[in-house]
Amino acid sequence: MEAFDQATQQELKKFVEQETQKAQMQQTIHEFTGRCWESCITQAKSNQLDSKETACLQNCVNRFVDTSVFIVKRTSELHTMIESLYWSPVWTRTEVVDSETRLPP
Repeated sequence: MEAFDQATQQELKKFVEQETQKAQMQQTIHEFTGRCWESCITQAKSNQLDSKETACLQNCVNRFVDTSVFIVKRTSELHTMIESLYWSPVWTRTEVVDSETRLPP
């Protein structure tokens, strides 16, 4: 990666991160589909789902979506909080008093 300039390296890094996130999401969806199928479909009686199986799959999907939305929101909130703490410069809250740097009262 050292052969690339800084902007290209950042762009490649971002691309790899996005592709990794996509792969993780696809894996999660695959796992979720398998779990819901195993939980809800007890036997393949015909080429259609009965009402009980349909309701079970809908509930399973809704729980998955609700949980995913919660996790994304919470992660975003934590990321914002951490960034604000990290990027809050301490030196903007200081003042020079008698040739010493002190925090204001």
